[in-house]
Amino acid sequence: MFFMSIFGAPASGKTVYLASLMDRLKEILQLDFRVRFEDTDPVGNARIAINSDALFRNPHPEVSTTINKEIVKTPVGGTFLHTVNFGGADVREFPQAFMYTMQPQDGHPVLDSQGNYGRILCLYDNAGEAFDPSQPRYLETQTAHLAKSNLLLFTFDPTLDARLQLKILEKSPHRLKRIPTISQEPFLQSTATRIRTIRGLNRQDRHDAPLIVVVTKFDVWSDVVGEIDRSAVPWRQVRMAAENGGDATVAMAMDQQMIRDMSDRVRQMLMQTNAEIVSAAETLSADVTYVPVSALGWDNAAVDFTDNEGKLNSNYQVRPGDVRPFWAEVPILYGLSRAMPRLVPVIKAP
Repeated sequence: MFFMSIFGAPASGKTVYLASLMDRLKEILQLDFRVRFEDTDPVGNARIAINSDALFRNPHPEVSTTINKEIVKTPVGGTFLHTVNFGGADVREFPQAFMYTMQPQDGHPVLDSQGNYGRILCLYDNAGEAFDPSQPRYLETQTAHLAKSNLLLFTFDPTLDARLQLKILEKSPHRLKRIPTISQEPFLQSTATRIRTIRGLNRQDRHDAPLIVVVTKFDVWSDVVGEIDRSAVPWRQVRMAAENGGDATVAMAMDQQMIRDMSDRVRQMLMQTNAEIVSAAETLSADVTYVPVSALGWDNAAVDFTDNEGKLNSNYQVRPGDVRPFWAEVPILYGLSRAMPRLVPVIKAP
């Protein structure tokens, strides 16, 4: 079983990203990598599935709508927590895991080899409020999975920082409107403290699990990092030796170097605008990668609206039929290719 935890500050785009991520992962793994990816627990996975359907199988794909009307955000508690009584007054709440089965299918290079390379992907998600430094009650139960996971994803929205907002307004003023600012590094720092406490690490020790900083809303800030190829994906077909000693086969493999190169560009930008996030991430883990993603793609716009409290706010307006995510699946594919290169092959360095 492969354990993964995703966390981030409120409003970092995590819920929308999860919906986009899982839909894209099902498509890319099955069609390109020949890995069947399906719900192990359809009932338990329903929250993500409902959000994915709202984005990708909306009954009104040509009707413009705002994201806050379509997406069900991660709740702080309620039915998405399991309550366990350990005896007497010792009652604890644990988050519900999302579980997916990954299994090689026809055309995968290891299908005929000895051994079973299938895995269960177990994903944990909490509401951003659970990582608020002022909420210590979540320490031992609701967020304890972070210390046990094989892969950590931290969703970070750089557009919530005033310094990057200025750069976006210089480069692409039409892409940004009335977005409030929020300090996100305290959520990452508090998570690091919880992980060290649970694992018994000293303050200077770093976690050994890879940390991927998923830098969201790339469609808004992409001009800040310079020219990019929107059609480029970090995988391609290569010839691979058959596991059973037979003829070589052609299979998809991850181009990890392309991801590392993009990570370097994003890190360089963050060092100029959000250096405290880089410091917090690299203090938590010795293995950090920065991956830009757009859960919605390029054909959307920020629009003003009046919220339920009568306040003027902004949100993304999209037509579901125009949603074309950019690199949403890459963080997990990268993590899987590093942990399980026989399931998700890797292009060998020359």
